[in-house]
Amino acid sequence: MNINSGVIGVLVILSICSLGSLTQPRVETRMIESITIRGYRNVPLEEIRSRITSKRGDEFNADVAYQDFERLMKIPAFERDGSELIIQYGVGGGINLTFVLHEPTPDHP
Repeated sequence: MNINSGVIGVLVILSICSLGSLTQPRVETRMIESITIRGYRNVPLEEIRSRITSKRGDEFNADVAYQDFERLMKIPAFERDGSELIIQYGVGGGINLTFVLHEPTPDHP
């Protein structure tokens, strides 16, 4: 084996390793720009906020956001029907979370 064939072999291996890193999927992370809570009337805002672990400036995680929503649905005053979690892209390229909570009144269930 001469020196040139050894160098070529190393270059081929380095090229293959480099190509492998190019094919890895790129995961883009987005930060939470805002969190809005709508539709509550009788439940104190602090009680609602205490159940939401997502925070403005955090890296967005859909699983965490849905867990936050599920914790809010455990508050007896809110009904799942009419409540929703809205996830949208923000103006700054991040994520806006909006928790729309349905708190029925006796005359409007």
